[in-house]
Amino acid sequence: MKTLKNACKRLTACIVALSVVFGLGGCYDRRELNTLSIVFGTAIDKADKKGETTITFQIADVGGEGKSEKGSPKGSGQMSTQYLNISNTGKNANNIIRDMDHILSREVYIAHNQVIVIGEDLAREGVRDSLDFFARSPEGRLNVYIFVARGKGSDILETEPKLEKMPSDDLVRTLMVQKRTSEAPIITEFDLIKGLISKTTCSIVPIVYIKEIEDKENVCVEGCAVFKDGKMIAELDKKETRGVLWIRNEVKNGAFLVDVEGTKATVEIREARSKVKPEIRDDGKIVLKIQVNAMVGLGDQYGKFNLSDPTNIPEGLKMTERAIRKEIRNAFNKVKAINADVIGFGDCLRQRYPKKWEQVKDHWDETFKDIEAEITVKIKADGNGRIDTPLHPSQG
Repeated sequence: MKTLKNACKRLTACIVALSVVFGLGGCYDRRELNTLSIVFGTAIDKADKKGETTITFQIADVGGEGKSEKGSPKGSGQMSTQYLNISNTGKNANNIIRDMDHILSREVYIAHNQVIVIGEDLAREGVRDSLDFFARSPEGRLNVYIFVARGKGSDILETEPKLEKMPSDDLVRTLMVQKRTSEAPIITEFDLIKGLISKTTCSIVPIVYIKEIEDKENVCVEGCAVFKDGKMIAELDKKETRGVLWIRNEVKNGAFLVDVEGTKATVEIREARSKVKPEIRDDGKIVLKIQVNAMVGLGDQYGKFNLSDPTNIPEGLKMTERAIRKEIRNAFNKVKAINADVIGFGDCLRQRYPKKWEQVKDHWDETFKDIEAEITVKIKADGNGRIDTPLHPSQG
């Protein structure tokens, strides 16, 4: 009996000891919030000195009043600023960030980073080396949103947020809201990396710039930068961008202005789906077949011609189909002109016609320029809102 009691005591002691050990193991690498400089936004710019890069971090100011690296207060109004921006320059990202340990009282922590804004000069020079650290770091996330700034990326992080607490938050929200227009792509770090390592497909990245409205700086997201071989080679405007997004099956919303019998109307895209299929003609010519199906509705109209009348709806749909085809055609011609397969057509061809792909893969750039497109657009009406006549006196 005594032996059994001793055995029970020893077993209990072992259980307690193991509980303590495993309990400690669960938090051995835990870092307290007040020991971290938590990064929410990043800008990467080409430095003045050749071969060097400047990285700017937007850091949450936990419990303090945000200031710039020079110590001047950031923001205005009654809402206290809750961030600070700090920059450092060097030859590669890892050393730049590690050198920040000499000027910050807290360790840089990038696990909560939301955006990376690349300055245009650096984008045109090449981004592969600058993004290597962020792709490689175990702390970094691959769902970070990527932008190219007209001018310096750091300037975007210096703008005063309008409705959010930090410029990086403001930028993310703006990107999400503009989805209603489909005039800028939504690209993550993972998306860009796929393009950077692809042998055929080029990447697109949304463009952000500062737009002055009534003497106030506003962040605007529209259009896209085209990357080839790791470098920005061209820019697409917002209509060309949406044309590309049609082909990539990334248009879900948007609006078109059409003219029917002298009446201008806004037609809203409410649902859309696109398919791309390569075909090879008997003469060996490669053709890209683009099929678009969409549901649209009448947003508003300026004029007396009743576009809600069932007898007039087909004409409105016809004009809308024509507008969509034109947008896709213009975008396709543009990417051919700059010789950038942002559609991923090379991958489609490889999957559907592997033998043909083997014949053209070594000179895909030359082949892509000669590809023709057949564009088919079919749309259906999906309601006209709460009224079925224009706000004009009825005729007759």
